[in-house]
Amino acid sequence: RHADFMAEFFRGKGLRCAAVHAGATSAPRASSLQGLRDGDLDVLFAVDMFNEGVDVPEIDTVLMLRPTESTTIWMQQFGRGLRRSPGKARLTVVDYIGNHRSFLVKAGALFNCPVNDAEIRQKLLEAAAHTLVLPPGCDVTYDLEAMDNLRGLLRAPRRAERFERFETFYDDLKARRGARPSAAEMVEADFHPNTDNRLGDWFAFVRGRGDLSDPEIRALERNRNFLATLTTTSLARSYKPLLLRAMHAEGELPGRVGIEALTARFAKVAAANPMFRDDVSTGLENLRALRGLLVRYPIERWVTARGAPSFFNYADGVFSTRFDVADEDRPAFDDLFLEIIDWRLAEYLGRAHLPIGGIDEDEAV
Repeated sequence: RHADFMAEFFRGKGLRCAAVHAGATSAPRASSLQGLRDGDLDVLFAVDMFNEGVDVPEIDTVLMLRPTESTTIWMQQFGRGLRRSPGKARLTVVDYIGNHRSFLVKAGALFNCPVNDAEIRQKLLEAAAHTLVLPPGCDVTYDLEAMDNLRGLLRAPRRAERFERFETFYDDLKARRGARPSAAEMVEADFHPNTDNRLGDWFAFVRGRGDLSDPEIRALERNRNFLATLTTTSLARSYKPLLLRAMHAEGELPGRVGIEALTARFAKVAAANPMFRDDVSTGLENLRALRGLLVRYPIERWVTARGAPSFFNYADGVFSTRFDVADEDRPAFDDLFLEIIDWRLAEYLGRAHLPIGGIDEDEAV
């Protein structure tokens, strides 16, 4: 019934189709196959008829419309299009992702890895980072929603396995690039920088890998409490990190900024990314309303930080810090601060493909 339905649907779109199966409504097997070979048919829908023993080199597209729990059968179906033919530049395989774990068989076959959660999870990370090692001329492309669907089919890894994958991904990316990954890049790879490493602290992990400079270590130790607060503060909206990003863009973190200048800068920083712009519940061009929102929410939250000492103050229309950073520590402090802000914004948005690091303060000006 499905094959007949698909053939009828495609015919309705102007394509020449036939459906071949074991039912009474099947088109003739031999003539349909010959029609496909000769170019008289555009599409042939088949149900367990041509998995093996059929040679039609001209096939340049394989459309997978069914699940299978057998890697062998799936590869046989896939293989119908792998023969070379004059004028055939490539084989395109379009495979539909379903919501059952049996679909992991296909990912395992494509990635040439065992069909287990840990292996496929690692391959999906590599696919997202464009680091999959495939034979020459081959490419595996999953759209973002399909990637999310596949991840949703995987069982949650055990803690020790999660730690190991975190370390492997970090070391792998560092070795390929010659520089350590940022916390936001770990978030984009579906890791949490703090809780997915054995030390429970991102910068402690980076330092243990030998990837913090001496100035960064000094700035981290001298400003540990403030930086730690940034990594754990709750985010109901993106306001808190964007507010601090705006303060930094004004050259006043640490320091003091009047509410008018801070509001104008916040509007520019938020406008640099449509997702941040949409997250703000008042229009960015309405500076009066935006000022009221900033005072009522992120500023109030930072000043009255519950369960922790407040690092900020707001009085007489001025938002200011209650801490200072030594001049010699400022460059390293800025790097650590911006890394955390990008991390928290990436975490908040939860979108692996969004270029969070592209929020350029100069561009926002």
